[in-house]
Amino acid sequence: EDLRDTKKTDAQKRAKELNDVMTESHKALHEFETQLKELNTELAEVTELQNTVNNNNQTITRINRNIDRIRNEIESMAENTGDLAEANDDLMRLNKELDTKQDQKYKLHENYSYQQVSSELLRDTGFATEEEGT
Repeated sequence: EDLRDTKKTDAQKRAKELNDVMTESHKALHEFETQLKELNTELAEVTELQNTVNNNNQTITRINRNIDRIRNEIESMAENTGDLAEANDDLMRLNKELDTKQDQKYKLHENYSYQQVSSELLRDTGFATEEEGT
């Protein structure tokens, strides 16, 4: 009977140990799933920021083309020796348009820089979270 009690006690201890290990495993799995959700959220944010950066780059490219076109028009008008008053009016209008386009370009470039920094910060945060989970 001592042998039976000893085996029963040993089996109960072993069952408790296995139960404790299983509980710890469930906790670790829950923590991993939580970290994975956070990483997926950050990945979505980085992707969104990259899309914004790409859109800003396309807009900057279009504005640069407009600036080049306007400069070419200004140069073409400067070479023409037609009606000077009309040419001066056109030149002033184009210069104003150029200034406006350059202001837009600078604002977009500033926004682009901000988005780049934000993207890098989010990437850095994502790597730190991933390393903590391992």
